[in-house]
Amino acid sequence: MEEGTQEKFPSVFSLLQPAWRLLRVNPTVTIGILATPLLISVPLFILLLIVSGAVTAGGGTLSVGTVNAFGVLLLAIYVVLVVVGVIVNIALMVVTLKAAIGEKVGYLEAFRASWPYFFRVLGLYAIVSLAVIIGLVLLIVPGLIMLRRYFLAGYYVVDRNMGIFPAMDASADESKKARGVWGLIGFAALIALAGAIPHVGWVPAVAAGVLFSCMITLRYIQITERITPPPAFEPVLLPKRERTSNTTAVAASEKPAAAAAPAPAKGAKKAKTAAPKTKKSAARKARSRR
Repeated sequence: MEEGTQEKFPSVFSLLQPAWRLLRVNPTVTIGILATPLLISVPLFILLLIVSGAVTAGGGTLSVGTVNAFGVLLLAIYVVLVVVGVIVNIALMVVTLKAAIGEKVGYLEAFRASWPYFFRVLGLYAIVSLAVIIGLVLLIVPGLIMLRRYFLAGYYVVDRNMGIFPAMDASADESKKARGVWGLIGFAALIALAGAIPHVGWVPAVAAGVLFSCMITLRYIQITERITPPPAFEPVLLPKRERTSNTTAVAASEKPAAAAAPAPAKGAKKAKTAAPKTKKSAARKARSRR
């Protein structure tokens, strides 16, 4: 593509059907990963209610130690939810990127594959969140531009094993050339509006949110395939089956060679030891003839 031109992508709604097909590749694991924050936050919320009820049951003035302990509990719950949120996002990227090439990843396997990227993605989210908040506070528009620039940065970390700032640069450069990111941001806003509908809004919001996770992956693949040349190194996601089978085949082929290598040495030793015996026997025969 020539510089200064933009690649035209289909409407974001055209991704709904492909996202449904992508979800059907590994539906149980994908939905299970999306439900993980809810499964963890419910017990934490119940614990918070129990502690807050015990604190306020006595009435009267609360001591400084009680207030501090309650604040530490709130901070600990917040940290746990942040860590879970980051891990879930990475695991979701791993599962959907693998599903895009027709491969399935197990639930625990997805989380194990997420740990190598955790600190980079955590730092990335912290920097991007700060940039977006500052932009929204200043003039709103700069915050939206920051959101568009770095919306897909996490995929570059996971899919291409990039560092924080190279991933931000790649996301900013390619999202500038493409027009497909604004549609994702608009669709996310529609999901938020649907979720704000009282009583029933959560149903379409949850359903659309599940498909939205697959739509983001599909849009990232569209952008990188149309704009970015193939990476100079192989993306690090999970070890491929072909790679492990080739490794075992090579190891198996090397073992006989290694085992056969000492054989000539033993033969050589025998030849060396046999030579002196032959000379001695020849000398003895010569003496007997004399």
